[in-house]
Amino acid sequence: MATQQSIEKRANKQIFVGAIMGYVAIAINVLSGLLFTPWIIESLGESQYGLYTLSNSLISLFLIDFGLSATANAFLAKYRAHNDTKSIQSFLGIIYKLYLIIDFVLLVVFVSLYFLSPYIYQGLTSNEIEQFQVCFLIFAGFSLISLPTSTFNGVINAYEQIVWVKFLDIVQKIAYISLTAVSIVFNWGLYALVAINAFSNLLIIGIKYLIIRFKMKVKSNFRDKFTFAIAKPILMYSLWAAVEGIFNHISISISPSILGIVSDSSNIARFGLVTTITYYVTQLSNILGSTLLPKLARYHEEGEEVFKKKLMVLSSAIGKVQLIIIATIIVVFGCFGQEFVLIWMRGNTFYLPSYYGILMAIVMNVFYLPQIVLRSAMYTTNNVKQLAIVSITKAVCCVAISFGLSYIWGFMGASMAIMISMFIQVILLDYFFSKKIKISMVEFFKKTYFRMAIVICICVPIGVLMHFYLNFSNDIQHATLYKFLLEASILTVLYLLLTYFVGLTKNERKVINTKISKIFKKPSRA
Repeated sequence: MATQQSIEKRANKQIFVGAIMGYVAIAINVLSGLLFTPWIIESLGESQYGLYTLSNSLISLFLIDFGLSATANAFLAKYRAHNDTKSIQSFLGIIYKLYLIIDFVLLVVFVSLYFLSPYIYQGLTSNEIEQFQVCFLIFAGFSLISLPTSTFNGVINAYEQIVWVKFLDIVQKIAYISLTAVSIVFNWGLYALVAINAFSNLLIIGIKYLIIRFKMKVKSNFRDKFTFAIAKPILMYSLWAAVEGIFNHISISISPSILGIVSDSSNIARFGLVTTITYYVTQLSNILGSTLLPKLARYHEEGEEVFKKKLMVLSSAIGKVQLIIIATIIVVFGCFGQEFVLIWMRGNTFYLPSYYGILMAIVMNVFYLPQIVLRSAMYTTNNVKQLAIVSITKAVCCVAISFGLSYIWGFMGASMAIMISMFIQVILLDYFFSKKIKISMVEFFKKTYFRMAIVICICVPIGVLMHFYLNFSNDIQHATLYKFLLEASILTVLYLLLTYFVGLTKNERKVINTKISKIFKKPSRA
């Protein structure tokens, strides 16, 4: 029992510290986006920024781990529980061999896309196509090198060394920001910016390898014969995980490509702001995601009833934290997002309509992000197939709707398609949570959303009134900035106060007070 309690205590500490570092990484991302996006646009121009957005969207579209990282996390957590070192080494050997096969397939795909790009992106000029192809070559080379190492995060998370993953995320972002600043100052151009993105990621991949090999001392065994019988259970699990991962990224990643087909570079540039903010919001779901699998695997070993009970407690607790964070973002942005976009783009009104696209693209995350623990539980209970079905449905709906709406309304149509497809995704997920892991969604929503819904309903009207009636004289320099800072500060403080006194239960406030008192408690003298 003492050993189990010690394991849980260490795991909780890793999750807590890892979560904090994850939020720090996102904060760095947001600040860099606020500072660098307008700087990059000014440096490159609208056309090249559209190509930069398009190449980045292709990176996120193909740079997924095809389910093998999630598979590694789940299988390694199980092997670690039985202290089966031999199975761990054999498993990793199989995983890396599978990645090399995928690498070869991607090489063929990339070569085809390179030569077909003039026919795919007919909305681009011949000069833009040439520039895009150079960016694509840089991206393709980086992808083929980095893909076999995609499982590194799964290995580190399975060994519950979460802090390392989050720390290296921060290092990567700082390296990217520093090199990007140098590139802009010296006017190195579009190709350098794309190459910097690739280089900063490759640097972190090398560090992760050193951690796994020499600190964690985890080895792979390539000598075991690769047969279908050995690989079958891994392939069956990872197949659905791959489908889930691929199609879950398609809706946002493919939208710039759809705009390139049915629209023009101006709409792609405006959608670049939507992509940036949506990426930041999406990262909130990745802070804890796979890090919870080892903990959930231990819960699952205790029996179905214990698992359901502990799952409800964990999912509603973490879900409420996620809800508080995402609702803060959506409420403040929904009320004052127009001022935010103007400040962000340094008064360039060309990008002002992006506010509506951003709001539509992120609003459904108020339901999607708080259910992170339940999605992880589907992996633990081997219900990955259902997650894949949901992702396929979402992607098909998004692409089908996006082609029609993007043709009519450009980037606004693409944003609307994301919102509609996410609504469908949430409905289907809730159905499978109820049927497959036997969780009461009514109880989950009651514990997670009921009190916070009251807070949101109070704050939104107040924020809207402030937006329309709180104004500064045009004689005041930077009036829009002052207006936004004052409005956002007042509403955020009000939101947090209402969250503490109305949104949280008495027990939840007690837990927070205890945590705060421990931080400020003076150490006892010997």
